[in-house]
Amino acid sequence: MGFFHVSMAFMQTFSVSASVLNFSPEVADHFNKLGIGVELSAFSLPYNLAADRLPTLVEQTAKLLANFKGPVSMHGPFFDMNPIARDPWILEVCQKRMLQSLELADRLGARQLVFHANYVPHRAKEHDRIFVEKQLDYWPSLVRAAERYDIRLLLENTREHSPKLLYNILAPINSSHFKACLDTGHTHCFTHSKLPLKDWLLGLGEQLAYVHLHANHGERDEHLAYTDGNQDFSGFFEGLQALPEWPDLIIEVKTRTAFLRSLGALQRAGYLAPAYV
Repeated sequence: MGFFHVSMAFMQTFSVSASVLNFSPEVADHFNKLGIGVELSAFSLPYNLAADRLPTLVEQTAKLLANFKGPVSMHGPFFDMNPIARDPWILEVCQKRMLQSLELADRLGARQLVFHANYVPHRAKEHDRIFVEKQLDYWPSLVRAAERYDIRLLLENTREHSPKLLYNILAPINSSHFKACLDTGHTHCFTHSKLPLKDWLLGLGEQLAYVHLHANHGERDEHLAYTDGNQDFSGFFEGLQALPEWPDLIIEVKTRTAFLRSLGALQRAGYLAPAYV
């Protein structure tokens, strides 16, 4: 994924997708008409990865994607994933789940795959340094696997208080198949720092390739349209456009109303070509 653009005359627009839990024929048809892509989030949930559910879900999804026109990405598992675990058995389980996600993404034609770094705040003075060092131990083998599949891994912020935490993982590994996913809502509700979005853009810089676009009121992860909540998006899109490569925008909201509000706002601002329906 990442290189499908809907063009308007004399105006470059973002590659836009929407995150979907229940990908249905109706959703696939609607997205095709809108000219947007899909992020498949069903494969992030443990119960969908169970042996008695997964084969049917993969088969159903593959059929829906056979005639899908837009880019396809996937959200990998994040519940209980701990890339800095001390127990080697836990690290082994995390690796197996993530390798399984790479195989599923490749089978379904998803060229980008989102994982969480799963930072947990701690008062220990050396916690951030240890967090980065252990992440640097964990990811290289998965990045090599992603390079073989030609799938880009995206490392998403959750409770990281600063973009430096992700940047200091991504930059040393230095792979075009391992980049950052900026979750706008998480910066506002999951951190005490509540850094402005423009600071996240500056901090991630060229490592940023993918954006989960949504908002909240700073207390819980509401997944509202980015035009709602009380988060400041001033200068955000201009900052994205100033990057060497424009990141993909993924509308990640909970309701149809929030999706339509997000879509309409992007279209009115000229960031997404108006749909032909």
